[in-house]
Amino acid sequence: MSLKFPITEEHKPLIDALIRMGDWLAGQELATPDQVKAIRTLQGALARLPEPTPGIDAEYGFSAVIGEGFFTLLPEDAWQGLARSWHVFMYPPCILEICSVYSPHPRVDAPEQWEHEFFMYFSLGEDNTIIDDRWNLQRFIQEISQPELLIGNGAVFEIEAIDNTTRRGAL
Repeated sequence: MSLKFPITEEHKPLIDALIRMGDWLAGQELATPDQVKAIRTLQGALARLPEPTPGIDAEYGFSAVIGEGFFTLLPEDAWQGLARSWHVFMYPPCILEICSVYSPHPRVDAPEQWEHEFFMYFSLGEDNTIIDDRWNLQRFIQEISQPELLIGNGAVFEIEAIDNTTRRGAL
């Protein structure tokens, strides 16, 4: 019997939203050919879930930053604004990680920050680990289903997509 990711019907809307987010990112003018390739590689692996894609090492997502001074050499606490990101990663030895980060400046208390973040981690192996912080699952799905709403208000938008799979000799 081969191992499969512990993906259930409950996770299907999340996986579908991640694939749609990839389509949206690949369609942006900022997306480079290498980024589009990375997105397509990982989308293929996501579409095969719960079956693993051995050897894959790819990620995609985006960040949006509102505020002045974030991309400077100022000390971290010297800038005012909000940095956010949404990502999906799949990397050896068969790990799937999905997350969002919420980083306001000035800083807020951890519980307030966590209210806006999401993290889900699946690992294939002896323990078939799943770390599943579902409390923000629906918020995460809503946010990545309408990414254009997240990059308005003068936000600096950046696509982050990398495929190390072929560099590792896999696939």
